[in-house]
Amino acid sequence: MIAISAITLLLFGGAILLYFILGGNIWLTLAISFATTCYHFVMRLLVGYLLLPFFKDKTYNPKKVFRLSRFEQKLYAFLKVKRWKDKMPTFDKTQFDIKKLTPSQLLTSCKRAQAVHLVIVLFSFLPILASIFLGKFWVFTITSLCAALIDLIFVVMQRYNGFRLAKLLSR
Repeated sequence: MIAISAITLLLFGGAILLYFILGGNIWLTLAISFATTCYHFVMRLLVGYLLLPFFKDKTYNPKKVFRLSRFEQKLYAFLKVKRWKDKMPTFDKTQFDIKKLTPSQLLTSCKRAQAVHLVIVLFSFLPILASIFLGKFWVFTITSLCAALIDLIFVVMQRYNGFRLAKLLSR
């Protein structure tokens, strides 16, 4: 993620430079797209690191934290979460190593990941405020919406896994 952040920052710099040299809306649109993409990657890293201390060595009541409504259970079955959840990328695989962690530790990891991704969903819409100064409202809105939807996938996955772990711990 750090490499992608650096690459998008460089692409933003190149596009903004070309916009000032050549003019043209395409360069401004590309600059905004690269800057917004860079923001989303950097913001994800920062949110993860800033929220980490709040979840160290905490225990949760699994029945309260990962209670799913019937609607959620049906939604997750419809989305076939069980089929694709293992194929999703993980920033730190050691946080979800089922061979080395206890179910309680895994549940803490699920709770942390769910909270991080929910905060990221909210921060995903922050770049839209830049459209007040730069225009291009739809560029900001589309990139923000896409980023939020991607993180909602991770929230769904963590809620699904957390519910299953909570059931396991309650036995």
